[in-house]
Amino acid sequence: MDDPGRMALGDDVVVAEALLGAPEAAHEAADEGWVPVVHSELLPPGGVVGFDHDDRGPLVVWRSEGGRVVAMDDRCPHQWSSLRAVGVVDGEEIVCTTHFWRFGTDGAGCKQSMHGRRDEKDAVDVMATLDDGDRVWIRPAGD
Repeated sequence: MDDPGRMALGDDVVVAEALLGAPEAAHEAADEGWVPVVHSELLPPGGVVGFDHDDRGPLVVWRSEGGRVVAMDDRCPHQWSSLRAVGVVDGEEIVCTTHFWRFGTDGAGCKQSMHGRRDEKDAVDVMATLDDGDRVWIRPAGD
């Protein structure tokens, strides 16, 4: 890739090794705890981006096929698999392909059987997100 701060890990996965700097007009948002994560164009529907936040640790940001941006802890609670590495977006959920646990845009977890039965599983913490059309922002602490 052209940006040395990113490393491609496949067609739909990009790992952001460094947070993007806030644009001049966004200082107010940054002062309110919002952190820029990735340029919007680099997170298409079905896209997954991972990065390390100083206070929260590993995080994953993904866009559902319907266009909703979701930020959550970068771990499946089943066996702590990294969702940035093994997560695949399926509709409005991200699926951990290690054991096929699924997490909705609200972080609720389940495992779906071959016949469609959904068994509730542990959830993953989610945080507030904002896509201003230029950048995707998260607010790691509070709402």
